[in-house]
Amino acid sequence: MIQNFCNRKNILQSLNLAFILFFTEACLLNPIVRSLLNLEKQNDKNNFLSLLLLRADENSVSTSSPSTVSTSATEATSAPSNIDYGGSKTFNLVPGVSVSLVPTLTGGADSWSISPSLPSDLTFDTKTGTVSGTPNTSYLTSGFPLTTFLITARNSQGAAEHSIDIQIVASGGTVWTALHGVSGQNTGGGTGSLFFDTGSNSLYSAGYTTGSLDGATNPYPTTQSAFATKYDLNGNRLWTKIVPMFVLVSGAFSQTGLALDSSANVIISGQTVGSASGGQYDGITLTNNENLGLTKFDSSGNKLWSVAKPGTELVSAGIATDSSGNIFSTGNVKNTLDGVTNSGSTDSAITMIQFNSSGVQQGLPTLVGNGVGAVGWHNEGYGINLDSSGNLWTAGMTMSTNTCATAGGQRTIVLYKFNSSLVYQACYSLTSSASADNLNFAFAPVSDPSNNIYITGYTSSNLDGLTKVSTAASGYFDAFIAKFNSSGVVQWKRQLAVPGNTDTRAYAITRSPDDFYYITGYTNANLNGEIRNGVQDLFVAKYDSGGTLIWVKLIGSSGSSVQGTGLAFDTNNTLYVSGTSNGDLGGVTNPVKPNNAHLLLRFVK
Repeated sequence: MIQNFCNRKNILQSLNLAFILFFTEACLLNPIVRSLLNLEKQNDKNNFLSLLLLRADENSVSTSSPSTVSTSATEATSAPSNIDYGGSKTFNLVPGVSVSLVPTLTGGADSWSISPSLPSDLTFDTKTGTVSGTPNTSYLTSGFPLTTFLITARNSQGAAEHSIDIQIVASGGTVWTALHGVSGQNTGGGTGSLFFDTGSNSLYSAGYTTGSLDGATNPYPTTQSAFATKYDLNGNRLWTKIVPMFVLVSGAFSQTGLALDSSANVIISGQTVGSASGGQYDGITLTNNENLGLTKFDSSGNKLWSVAKPGTELVSAGIATDSSGNIFSTGNVKNTLDGVTNSGSTDSAITMIQFNSSGVQQGLPTLVGNGVGAVGWHNEGYGINLDSSGNLWTAGMTMSTNTCATAGGQRTIVLYKFNSSLVYQACYSLTSSASADNLNFAFAPVSDPSNNIYITGYTSSNLDGLTKVSTAASGYFDAFIAKFNSSGVVQWKRQLAVPGNTDTRAYAITRSPDDFYYITGYTNANLNGEIRNGVQDLFVAKYDSGGTLIWVKLIGSSGSSVQGTGLAFDTNNTLYVSGTSNGDLGGVTNPVKPNNAHLLLRFVK
C-alpha cells in the first residue's frame, strides 16, 4: 500500500508541481519507504526529486522555457506602484454604516502601512491595505473632519505611496451629490417621487424632462415628458426610461406620483396637459385636454403597460400600492367621471381611483365635491398614504365648508379619509384665515406604526391658531409640518419660516425607522440660523415625533435655485433627497447649467 502511494507513475499522474516537494519529503522521511525504494543515500534522494520534477514538467502546462522554483514570492515580483481605491481619493463615511475600502496595485506588496492613525472603529489591514469597519454612531454629533491619510505598500523591490481623504459625516451632512440633465433642456424631480427598494438595495426617482436623458430617447424633444431612473446607493444611474408625450401644438406631461409595489415594479403617474385633438401619451391617443397618465416598469426598466384615462381636467397627484399590487390614485377632476356625479359640478372634486396590477380600473371612482353648488369652491388632493389598517389618506386643500373648509371659498389644508373600498369616511383640517392670495397646500402624508398621520406643505395665512411668520401679503409663504392621530385629531403643528418678505415651501415628508420626520422644499432666506447659499436653497428639516425641531440644513450654491421634492430612507438609516437645481451643487458641476438638472443627494440622518 505504501509502495503504491509513493509509486512514481501514480504521483506524476495525480500531483501538480506545487505539491511535489511535500510528497517527496513525506516519502523520504518514512524509513519503510526509503528501504523499499533503496533511497538511503543523499544522491539517491536528489535523483528521486529530480525525476519527480522532470516527470511533473511533462504533465504541466507547456511554457517556452523550463521554469525555476523560487522560495521567495517577492524575488519574482516587481516593486509596488499605482495604488488605487476604486478610482476615488475622497471617502465620506456614514456613522453606523459599515465600509470596506479594498486597494488594487501594480506589482506586489509584503506589507502596508497608514499614517496618521484611523478614527476609532476603523481598522487598517497591514497585509492587504484594506480599510474597514463601522464608524461609531457617536460621530453623528460632530463627525470626523476631512483628513488625509498616507498609505504605503512595500516589498523587497521598493515601495509606493498613495493618499486618500476620509471624513465621517455628522448628522445633516451630505455624503454625495448626483446631477444629471439634458443640454439646453430642463429636467427636474417630481413631488414625492423618490423611493427605496429593500430587495435590490436601490433607489427609484421620477420627474420630468424636455429632452433625451441618459441614453433614453425622447422622440418629441422640447415637449415635457416623464422619466423614471434607478440608482444604486452610490448615486450611479442603473437605467433611465422616458414616457414620451406628444402634442400637436403645445402641452406637457406633469409627473406628480411614484410608487413601488411588492415586486419592486415602478409606477409613475401624472397629468397630460394640452393634449386634445391628436395628442398622445406613450402612443395612446388622447381625446381630452387633460388626462390621467399611469405607466408601470419592472425593476429592470422594462415597460409593462401605460394607461391614459380621460376626464375634464383629470389629475393624478399621488399614487400608492397595496400588497396585492393594486394601485390607488388620488387627485381631482371637474364635472362627472365615469358617470359618477361631481357634487361640485364644474368645480374640482377629490378623486380616488383603483387600478389592478395590470392597469385595469377596478369599479367606479369616488368623487368628493363641494356639495353646495357654489362656483369656484374646489376640493383637490396632492398626496396619498395607505395605512396599516388599509385606510387611504389624501392630503390636499378644500374650499367647501361641507369638506372642512374654515370658510366658504377659503383654501384650507385638509386630510380626507377613505376606507379600503374607496368609500369616503371623513375630513380633518388645519383652520386658516383669509389671506391675500389664499394659497394653502398640503402634500405627501406619511403614517407611523400607530397610524398617526403626518403632513407637510406651505401656507400664505395664519395656520390653525399659529400666526403667519412671513409677511402677511401676497407671494410670501411659511412651510409647515403637522401631526394627526388615527382619529383625525390634530396633535401638533409647526411652522418653518422667516419673518419678512420670504418664501419657504415644503413638498415632501418621510419617516425614519427610528421615528424622526424629515421635510424638504426650498427657501429664499436664512433659515433657523443656517445661511442661504444661493438665490433659493434646498432645505431639509428634522423633527422628532413630538414636533421638536432638531436641525435644519440648507444646500445651494451662489446664483443658483435649488429645491427638494422627494425623500427616502434606506435600511442603514441613510437619508436621500431628490429635486432640481440650475447650478453646481456640493462640488459637483451641473452639466447643463443654467438649465435645470435632476438632483439626488445622500444625507446623514
